[in-house]
Amino acid sequence: MWTQRGTLLCRPTPLWPASRFLYSFVCFFALTATGAAQVTASISGRVVDASRTGVGSATVTVKSLETGATRTVSTDESGDYRVTSLPLGSQEVKVEKRGFKTEVRSGVRLALENRQQRQDLNGLAQSHVIG
Repeated sequence: MWTQRGTLLCRPTPLWPASRFLYSFVCFFALTATGAAQVTASISGRVVDASRTGVGSATVTVKSLETGATRTVSTDESGDYRVTSLPLGSQEVKVEKRGFKTEVRSGVRLALENRQQRQDLNGLAQSHVIG
């Protein structure tokens, strides 16, 4: 069916299926490219006291020294922990537990070649409060 628009004769074309395909195609590749660009790393380890016994329910906080973003997890009953989805770069690992001194390790470097770090925190000393 031909229609007249001004002095031109136009034939309507069904653009909807083609434009929907193009829109889906662009969205798919935009989302794929965004997801592929996010490279993350993880830190895992074990928190033990001076007698080498695992310290359960300790709080482990990893802070990105470049962005300031933090992630916090608790150790399991054996003292094991795992912090995932960390940005690459320098990190600070801090362990806290009531009755123990806080342990801090700064400058833990996460890079493409070592995206899975193990940080065992040994010799967590008990804190003594006097009087």
